[in-house]
Amino acid sequence: MLSADEELEALDLARRVAASDVGEETLASLELTVDDLASAYPGTPLRELLGRVRRHIAYVGN
Repeated sequence: MLSADEELEALDLARRVAASDVGEETLASLELTVDDLASAYPGTPLRELLGRVRRHIAYVGN
């Protein structure tokens, strides 16, 4: 379960993506990344996975 701060981060990211003119190719790449992270969830320690997610969010935010 996400904390309130993590939920706000996810909502903010969704808002920024909707407001940007990111190309289809970039969005497809992000979708594949999210799928990879979701697939890694069952076998990856939470701290490691959370670190990867936060790095991707920071990259996308920039």
